[in-house]
Amino acid sequence: MEEHEVFEGTGPTEARPEDPLRQELAAAVAAYREARLAADPSVPPELVTGETVAEIDASVERARAIVAQVRERLRNEVARAVPPPAVGRTPVDPATLSPREKIAYGLGQ
Repeated sequence: MEEHEVFEGTGPTEARPEDPLRQELAAAVAAYREARLAADPSVPPELVTGETVAEIDASVERARAIVAQVRERLRNEVARAVPPPAVGRTPVDPATLSPREKIAYGLGQ
């Protein structure tokens, strides 16, 4: 079995802060996060967090779900705020009127 060096203040599974592999991993995950955000601009960057690719993916999916919920709520609010069009206010097509109806329509305007 291989022995691992343990540095003061760290446990056997913790890496030293200056570990180049950890730095490369962090940079790769940060680049992956930026790529995911660029691919879907509707996702707010504040909602996407994580230290691994899997965490970023899960965070993006949660953010998409939140965005979908907000959009649905806004649609429902707008639908309640805007009344349906009134019946009888559609424009009259003069081509469908008889000559007498055209005269009456013209005098009524």
